[in-house]
Amino acid sequence: GQTADALQQLETAYQKDPGQTQAAFALVGLYLRGGQTAKALAVTQALVKRQPGNPSFQNLQGQAKAQAGDLPGARAAYEQAFKLDPTLLQAKLNLARLETGANNLPQAEALLSGVLKADESNTEAMYELAVLAQRVGKPDEALRWLQRAYDLAGVKDLRSSLALVDLHMRAGRKAEALKTAQQLSASAPESLPVLMALVRTQLASGDQAGAKTTLTTANRVAPIEARVQTEIALLQLAVGNLPGAAYSLGKALEAKPDHLPAQVLLADVEIRQGELAKAEAHAQQIAQKAPKLAIGYSLQGDVANARKQPAQTLAFYRKAFQVEPSNDTLGRLFNAQAAQDVKAALALAEKWLQDHPNDLGTRRLLAETQVRINNLGAAKLEYEQIRKLAPKDAAVANDLANVLLRLKDAQALGTAEQALTLAPGDPNVIDTVGWISLQAGNTDRALQLLRDARLRAPDSPTIRYHLGAALAKTGRKVEATEELNVALRSKQPFEGRDDAEALVRSLK
Repeated sequence: GQTADALQQLETAYQKDPGQTQAAFALVGLYLRGGQTAKALAVTQALVKRQPGNPSFQNLQGQAKAQAGDLPGARAAYEQAFKLDPTLLQAKLNLARLETGANNLPQAEALLSGVLKADESNTEAMYELAVLAQRVGKPDEALRWLQRAYDLAGVKDLRSSLALVDLHMRAGRKAEALKTAQQLSASAPESLPVLMALVRTQLASGDQAGAKTTLTTANRVAPIEARVQTEIALLQLAVGNLPGAAYSLGKALEAKPDHLPAQVLLADVEIRQGELAKAEAHAQQIAQKAPKLAIGYSLQGDVANARKQPAQTLAFYRKAFQVEPSNDTLGRLFNAQAAQDVKAALALAEKWLQDHPNDLGTRRLLAETQVRINNLGAAKLEYEQIRKLAPKDAAVANDLANVLLRLKDAQALGTAEQALTLAPGDPNVIDTVGWISLQAGNTDRALQLLRDARLRAPDSPTIRYHLGAALAKTGRKVEATEELNVALRSKQPFEGRDDAEALVRSLK
């Protein structure tokens, strides 16, 4: 792991004897990984000049030229390498990657098929074919290639195996992703990339305890490198381990004191831990070092907000928005403004949307605020606009259905059913369909759906209240009272609490 020392020794060896091809090869690899493209090109050009008939040198020069952005030169080098040695499949693979990057997909596929014809167990080619399949919108084909590579190589080809985990995750196949990550971990228990993938799949599957245990191992094997430690800190936050996140960020800044992502995240952790003086000092340093970035001012606004200083909060968020207008800085400013003047906040969001009509985050913020102030007609229009932009978003359809219910709009149930089709396992969506069905007089279906929702989300006071109301309507007073009492004991705020209290009293 002592890359700088290795680089120095290799440079010394190569300078003393440019004929040391092994040193030159290793040197080019380090240069390319470190982004020192010009140095890599100089060494590969010297190698090719020394031995123009060496296909490996031609291939290496192609890699250097590709990284330098000289695609015609890279293509020529790869083609020359393969011409000199038709069995050098690496040159053919590199050329295929080049064609994929240039969007010459048929040429890339033909090259990769040729590699597999020569070597049917070449998992690199399978990985590249999976990349190709995803580029053309064929996820099933991508899955087939990655699964085949995994079955052949497992941990011997981590890139393909981890890509398989990622593909399962993106497709919502949490169980398959977790199973694959667990199998990889069993074979490579101290591989950091495998451990990080396992943590993500455990979190996606709701296994917080397992994720914490895996992160303990990851912390032990991870190098003291800023980027890696910051990534671990993010995962520590995801499992709710604030001290663990702070520890990892301390290691990140030990390795690279000016690493901005670690500085930002540490200030955020300190705010969450209530260490506001430390957070403020870090936020001020960030703003001083990067005055043209919003994040330093945003963090100072977060500190002021934690201290319940509304005027200062608003001032810092306004400064952040002025420096770097974005939906993130707008969101912070909107919420701070809404706490003092809702009309001004709504005007701010509406003005932003005139220039950024497809900003879904801001539109949702606007719609939610309209609901909160009971401006349901405006909320309905906003949610309908969002649905046009995101027709497959079940949460949007669900929110619209609830607005339509409050408006006594006959389309409420149909809209909720559409949300259920998009997300059949979402307890909030199931609850909405059940609640609207109850209002429509379909008590049997309402009970069936609300029981299902409660089983999926037993800690939701809203779902417990809705189920209690349905049970009361069917005369099941004891069961209804039990559900309502559970809802009312919850510390979570929920719409309908007053109605739930009144219903409990009526059942006595």
